[in-house]
Amino acid sequence: MMNRFFIALAMAAVIAGCNDCQGHCDPQVPYPEPGACPLIGKSPGEEGGACPSWPGMCTSGTRCVQGTCLPCGGSGEVCCGFDNTCQGGLTCDPKPNSADVCSSTCGQLNKQCCSSNVCAPGLTCNGNNKTCITSNTSQCNGSTQFFVGMLDLTTRCAIEPIAVMANSAAEATTCAQGVVQQLGLSGYVELKSPTQFPNVGNTYNFCSKSAIDPGSTVTVHAFSDADAQACVQGYCSLTCTITPGACQ
Repeated sequence: MMNRFFIALAMAAVIAGCNDCQGHCDPQVPYPEPGACPLIGKSPGEEGGACPSWPGMCTSGTRCVQGTCLPCGGSGEVCCGFDNTCQGGLTCDPKPNSADVCSSTCGQLNKQCCSSNVCAPGLTCNGNNKTCITSNTSQCNGSTQFFVGMLDLTTRCAIEPIAVMANSAAEATTCAQGVVQQLGLSGYVELKSPTQFPNVGNTYNFCSKSAIDPGSTVTVHAFSDADAQACVQGYCSLTCTITPGACQ
C-alpha cells in the first residue's frame, strides 16, 4: 500500500510540473512574474529563455512556467521544483490560478498565513487571527491512534492515510494538517475525516482492454464513484478502454 502512496504522489508531482509548462505566456505580464514570455536573445533552457522540448529541462535555479524558464526560490519568484521550495526565510505561497510564489510577507512565525492557510514547516495557521504560530506538538502525542484519509487531488485516487496519535478527531486533523505542510503536499491532497481504521476509501474494480491486452482487472481505491472513474484513467494507456467491474 505504501508503494501505491508514493507512486500516486510521484504521479501528482509529475503532472503538477507538466501543468506549469502548459498554456501560453502573456506578453502583458512583466518578467519574471508567472506567465511572462521568454526574453529576446535567451537560449531555450537558460534563465529567461523558452522551456526546452521534452525531455529537456530548464537550468538549475529556474522553473518552467507557461513556456518560460523563470528564476525560482527568491522573494517574489516562483517556488522551485515539484516540492515547491524557497530560499531560507521565505514561504511558498500557493496561488489558485497561477504558479506558487515565494513570499517574505506571509507564512513565517507571527506573520499572516499564506493562501489556503499555509505556513512554513513546523508552524501552523491560527484560525482566529490567521497568523502563523508554533505547532502544538501535544496534538500529535495523544492516547488514541487515528487515521486521516487523503485524496490525491490530481489523480482523484485515495492514497495512504496519515496515522497520528491524538486525543480527539479534531486534534488528529490539526496534526495531519501539519504533516501535510511539512511534506510539501498542501494543495495536492485533501484530508478526510479521521477514523480509527486505515481509511483508503472504497474498492473499485474495472476491466481494461486494448489491442494487445484482451482484458485485465484494475483495482483502485477512491472516496466516490466519480473519483474512481477519474483515478482508473491513470492505469490506462491512450489506446485502452475501461469498463466498470472486473473482467469476466
